[in-house]
Amino acid sequence: MSTYAWSLLTDREFLLKMNHPCPIEHILEPNEIQWNKQIEEKKLVKTDKYYIYWDPDYMNKLKYIDLIGLSQEAELIEVRSGGLFLNKLSENKKLYTKIKQLGYEPKKFKLHFLMFEWYNKLFKLTHKLKLEFETYLNQIKGKTLICAQIRIGRKKASSGLVDDFFTSRNETVKFWSLIK
Repeated sequence: MSTYAWSLLTDREFLLKMNHPCPIEHILEPNEIQWNKQIEEKKLVKTDKYYIYWDPDYMNKLKYIDLIGLSQEAELIEVRSGGLFLNKLSENKKLYTKIKQLGYEPKKFKLHFLMFEWYNKLFKLTHKLKLEFETYLNQIKGKTLICAQIRIGRKKASSGLVDDFFTSRNETVKFWSLIK
């Protein structure tokens, strides 16, 4: 969603290629925005690449960077991100006017305000998955449904420590015991 915001702010077409842990096209397809077009890289003269993976220094720079003027000559801007940087863009004073032109209030140009709207513009379930989902919904009508997301940490190669943002495997076992 952060990269989609980048495309809106820079008046660029949004394209999405995601293959891990599985190709995104196995579960989602384009809705209003055709994000699955192929890129003919042979014809590209200049590609700028940005890799944003929870780097606190880079994330902080996003509050001040001239995103609109950045890489105007690039035909393709490739953004790889494991971090949510949309909220930092919303704090960027240089983007205030553009955010207003897009019809958003800068204070509300954040994921928790835009996720539902943007998700529905970008995605819909594949036909097969939609049928499975509807079947499941019919089966649970009148029943209590508990939803949870448990993020299991992975070890950092350099330190051997488990990520702070994730639940340990031991805590996960305790959670499922409580649910049962």
